[in-house]
Amino acid sequence: MDKPPAGSFPGILIGENWEEQISKAIASSRYFIAILSKASTSKTGYVQVEFRRALQRMSQMPSGSIYLLPVRVDDCEVPQHTIEGVRFDQIQYIDVREGKFSELIEQLLAHRGGENGELSDPVEVENPGQFFSALKSNSKIEISGKFDISERSSIRKWMNVNRFLRFTQRHDGYQPEIRNATRLSIVSADLGINGIEVSPRYVDVLFFNNCREVLLSTLRLGHTKFDGYCTENVVGAQNCNQLHIDECQLFGCGAYGLQLNHCNDFQMIGGSIYECTYGIMDLRDTSAKFDKCTFRNNREFSGVIMRNCDVEFRGCWFFQNVFDKLQGQLFDIDLESRVSFVNCRFESNRTKSFCPPGSNVKMRNCTFNENSW
Repeated sequence: MDKPPAGSFPGILIGENWEEQISKAIASSRYFIAILSKASTSKTGYVQVEFRRALQRMSQMPSGSIYLLPVRVDDCEVPQHTIEGVRFDQIQYIDVREGKFSELIEQLLAHRGGENGELSDPVEVENPGQFFSALKSNSKIEISGKFDISERSSIRKWMNVNRFLRFTQRHDGYQPEIRNATRLSIVSADLGINGIEVSPRYVDVLFFNNCREVLLSTLRLGHTKFDGYCTENVVGAQNCNQLHIDECQLFGCGAYGLQLNHCNDFQMIGGSIYECTYGIMDLRDTSAKFDKCTFRNNREFSGVIMRNCDVEFRGCWFFQNVFDKLQGQLFDIDLESRVSFVNCRFESNRTKSFCPPGSNVKMRNCTFNENSW
């Protein structure tokens, strides 16, 4: 709001300074819901001060915290405010122009449920039906064996049953989408070669939407189709916070091992992405860290695509990746992205260039051997 309306105002008593009270409320609130409209984003006034104070509060929180919740109610521009490195336009908003208020309420409840819910006992699963049944917030799923979650018989049974799961029809199958889940772990039951696969070419193996505090650990994930047939990715995510992948094998065929859009505090520790048929990963509006990962034998267009990202690679190995000799780059980076490499190795990679001229790239203690660009 710009200022309280005339007359009484709930929460502010007669004689109190309304500006001071609003400032205190922002400082003590668990969430700040910013209503974005043409009026609120274009108007000069106190509402801009409130937006900046919310960003200031968020800048003091640990990375990955959820505080500012933008709600777009008409065709307005998202504010460009930046405070202490926190940018308003990098925080995912929900669009309610088409009356999606039920989805707004569902996402708000998902945030609150993730905070207040207790962790359930681990559930061991060995088939798609058990996996779909176990998907929820505050849970740990242990994968036993290897199974294909794209089986139509299992999907038909779980259509519109689990509120954390949605299926979208694609050209040759259904995309399972894990949505609005908080504190969800999907791990291997015995640290073996357990994992999840899909057979349709046009779906991701695992796709997360508006989730936070998700862990994938010691899993093998990929498509069952032969090399070159898949056009989607191994792991996809949008609007997620604190998605962590530990010691997992993400293999092609899959267009990219990772495709992340508007994700914050993504981490991949150990494990590898290999034999993907479009490139290694595609990152958009995302902050990410990769530690001791291997990226090998991927091919086709460019290796790592980054648009408006902040990414760190530490102790990683890029080996025998082959991309387009005329236009390909090992790192296709736009000018808004920041990338750092520490103690990384680049060996036997072939493409046109390492990265575009003028890219914001920092390197320390990295080695290059037998690359061609």
